[in-house]
Amino acid sequence: MKTTCVWDERKARTNRRQHGVSFRAAAGVFDDANSVEFIDREHSTEEETRYARIGLSGARLLYMVYTEVSTDVVRIIHARRANKRMEMIYEGKEDPEI
Repeated sequence: MKTTCVWDERKARTNRRQHGVSFRAAAGVFDDANSVEFIDREHSTEEETRYARIGLSGARLLYMVYTEVSTDVVRIIHARRANKRMEMIYEGKEDPEI
């Protein structure tokens, strides 16, 4: 089943300006079969579980935070280029849990 991604347009513009990554590009991380996903425990609440995913979108390794809206719809909250630690997690050399 294909994941449908939605987002707040204002937040998407701010994210692109601050991090140089569009939410449309970040959605491509869901197409990476090798992407790594884990719960973002630091930013999750009882009302909303946030997930982080590290994966390739095109030639760029990205870090994305999102939440599930429904079974096949997610809302992208944040996206940026992966840093060195995230690269290590993606390569399986470091545990994503802190």
